[in-house]
Amino acid sequence: MAYAVGFPMFACIAAIPPLLLLQFFYLKTSSGQAPVSAIVAGFAFGLCISSWFVRRSINRQCWRLTDSELIGGIRGQVRLPLTSIEKVIVGLPTNSMMAQKGSALLLVFNDATLLPLKLQAMPCGEELMSALMTKLKDRLIHDYSYSPEEIRMLRTADPNAVIRRK
Repeated sequence: MAYAVGFPMFACIAAIPPLLLLQFFYLKTSSGQAPVSAIVAGFAFGLCISSWFVRRSINRQCWRLTDSELIGGIRGQVRLPLTSIEKVIVGLPTNSMMAQKGSALLLVFNDATLLPLKLQAMPCGEELMSALMTKLKDRLIHDYSYSPEEIRMLRTADPNAVIRRK
């Protein structure tokens, strides 16, 4: 429901810069205003940007757990084998954007890739997190001391997005 309300709002916000540019360029013309086709093109630009943003946000909130994989995205674009998960850390550093003890998980993979998961807002998100913790209880860590590098990376990380270490 939030995305149904947010889509038109994002579309209008994204249309503002091109419409302001059009108005600026056409202000000094004899008509003093932009042609209707240019205004429609500005709104079409806003709709495209809004569509991309909403689809990206929905994709990050869609996760499924199978016996062998954690699958992310509406169409399953992200497939993460459970066998490649090295650690499951409960909670994130207190100075990260997603920090709330117990409401987020950090998955650390064998190749040092990180996945901060915060799924409470999604339908059945808490159940998915508890099922993941149950399935990987042998790799579960409750009191983890984050390194300064991990804190730096997680401070600005997007929730539910894979972070590849260099």
